[in-house]
Amino acid sequence: QPACILTPSRTVYNKGEFWAVGWGAVANSTDMSSRLRRAQLTEFVNCGPIVSTAYSLIRGLKDRTQFCAHGAIKDTCKGDSGGPLLITFPSQEEKYKCLYMVAGIISKGQIDCGKQDSPSLNTNVTAFVRFIELHVWPSKK
Repeated sequence: QPACILTPSRTVYNKGEFWAVGWGAVANSTDMSSRLRRAQLTEFVNCGPIVSTAYSLIRGLKDRTQFCAHGAIKDTCKGDSGGPLLITFPSQEEKYKCLYMVAGIISKGQIDCGKQDSPSLNTNVTAFVRFIELHVWPSKK
């Protein structure tokens, strides 16, 4: 199902609550899930020191292009990388209730899956909207 990209003009709708979707490992298993799973996540603020150490980020967390998230019960894990972090489409109209906007891409699922103080590292899609538009819809000459 198509999803819209969260553009800079719509970041006001990003309340720091996401749906992660993926086929990654369940718990600390090395086996990938046999079915598509989802988890509700929230933004993990001030995570720079934690992820810089956990993921060996030489240059640290880049606040403009990266952010952290974690779940209270379920979370991302190994194998979820490349999957979307979605926010609900901001509309009260019933016909739009099932639509989502892509706010992020999972870069690294949790190392310790489901551990509360171990956030996932994600790419901020909004920071790359111009790049995406230039490559998906190149201007016609």
